Amino acid sequence: MNFLLPKILWFLLFSFIPIIIHLLNKYKSKNIDFSSIKYVKELKSSAIKVVKLKQLLILIIRTIIIIVLVMLFSRPVTNSFLSDYGDASQDVNLKLIFDNSASMNVTNNQYSLLDSSKIYGIDLLKYFSKETQIEIIQTCPAKVLYSGSNNTFLVNSIIKSIENSSQFDNIWNIVDSTTSKYDSNGFINECIVFSDFNTKFTTDFNLNKNWKYYFFQLGSSIINAEVESASFDNKIKIPNSLLKINTVIKNSSHSIIPNLPIELIFNQDRVGQVISDFEPKMKKEFQFQAFPNSNSIIKASIKIPDDQYIYDNTIHLTTPILKNIRCLAITNNQSEKQIFKKIISAIDPDTSFIEFSSLYEFPKTPYYRNYDVLIIHNKIINVEQLEYIETFLKNGGGVIWFSGDNNNINEDLFNSFPIYEKTINSKKGFFSIKTKDQLIDILDDINVKSIDREM
Repeated sequence: MNFLLPKILWFLLFSFIPIIIHLLNKYKSKNIDFSSIKYVKELKSSAIKVVKLKQLLILIIRTIIIIVLVMLFSRPVTNSFLSDYGDASQDVNLKLIFDNSASMNVTNNQYSLLDSSKIYGIDLLKYFSKETQIEIIQTCPAKVLYSGSNNTFLVNSIIKSIENSSQFDNIWNIVDSTTSKYDSNGFINECIVFSDFNTKFTTDFNLNKNWKYYFFQLGSSIINAEVESASFDNKIKIPNSLLKINTVIKNSSHSIIPNLPIELIFNQDRVGQVISDFEPKMKKEFQFQAFPNSNSIIKASIKIPDDQYIYDNTIHLTTPILKNIRCLAITNNQSEKQIFKKIISAIDPDTSFIEFSSLYEFPKTPYYRNYDVLIIHNKIINVEQLEYIETFLKNGGGVIWFSGDNNNINEDLFNSFPIYEKTINSKKGFFSIKTKDQLIDILDDINVKSIDREM
């Protein structure tokens, strides 16, 4: 049992007043003058017991009356909210939170988890009075869809209009923020949440104790495996060289998944497969190795069979396969040219995929089209040359610039030089997209401890 006005319960302390008065009177004697105690001795002991029993009954009745009055003023309600709302005299604040994140797209018995939660929500509203103040909230994106009285037609239509999304959410953060405020003027404050609760509850969330929470967990019995991650291990991808793809597969369900096939696809052709068993909540790492079946662009994917949730069964990867990397070094003299030639030889001793050439002066714009990487060493850059470099970058080229002495840098020109910006940083889709750091892979394989000292 709960109370709408629990602070009034402090008045239960007044129930001790009759007890205190009774005890004080019991030990307080009163002198009465009698002419004779002859008739007092003749008083039967049973009559005295009856008097004491009556006093005790009066004490109990007075105490019960005080307790009952305090309980009535504190407005008690039962633990079940369904029975509470049958009484139209009670004021109710109700929040219905529907999780419409990507994981609620799981199908179970021909209905998605979101569809099932909408059916349950509409069915529950039948038990609420028309005076009930309702808020309908979706999680992706977090939004209050309706706030007002229990208008059956309007509320039902709004619940039915909630659509699946491909976004993530943090259900506990939304519950915490939506129940941070409450009405203390005798209202029942209730929050009903429909979700699969993929996000674990942590101590970071301190749910408001003035609210009663009801959590409807859906999809606890689904079977789902997911491709958690996939990435190329190779820094440089060239023809006739094995491509290595690392992937992590996870069993997200509470059931064993036997004989799960994991496939590697190159340009719609299956080039690798492995079959493995997965215990509940188990992760496994795999590395596929395969030769590229194209000399241009490889569209790779890691795929597992469709299950009750199909949106995490495939991860797609795309990478170019370069026949060779054409490098142009712009240096000041022959000795600087030889330094870079040795560096390239250390990376590609057989000159199988790096073509190296050098110039002492900046070429015109069309000349850059024949190269993939431009190496600049200790050169003074003017406005025209900077425009050439900018055009080269916009066309997909790469620049390695050793500025050398600060006298070689015109600050006004350098401030206008195009800098690297993260143009994609999405965490809203089911798979987050991460841009790679601007590291120069071509220098990673040099077998030296300190490139600055060696040069």
